Amino acid sequence: MDQTPLVEARIRDGERLLKALAGANFDVTTAFWLYSDETGEWRLYFASPSVDAEGSRKAYSAIRSVLERMPAGFSISSLDIWAVGVNEPIVRALESYLAKFPAPLATRLRRTPIGDYFFEDAYVYPAPGIARQPQISA
Repeated sequence: MDQTPLVEARIRDGERLLKALAGANFDVTTAFWLYSDETGEWRLYFASPSVDAEGSRKAYSAIRSVLERMPAGFSISSLDIWAVGVNEPIVRALESYLAKFPAPLATRLRRTPIGDYFFEDAYVYPAPGIARQPQISA
């Protein structure tokens, strides 16, 4: 199966959504797009302590509220998003891997094994609060 590319518009819209969530006081510690070979789809993951504290239903409600205020033509829907807790194994593995690098830049992972996970393709946003443009590697 051919992989569906993650297009620049979705990367930018993910960054805009991440900023809008921060403005709505929804704490996100890690945000990343992850491609699934099984489904052939990209999912935008938001790791948040609110999922651990208040449950995923409340987190999705907060995210949907922010999504409803995004402008027409916004390329991300609630079906694209997975809200997870900060202690999810995939999040912990990814954060552990990224902690090895000095600069909090956007990171593209292609065919990268990390702990018990294999990232066929992923795009990780810079750490929240860092004002940097996403950089796509070849």
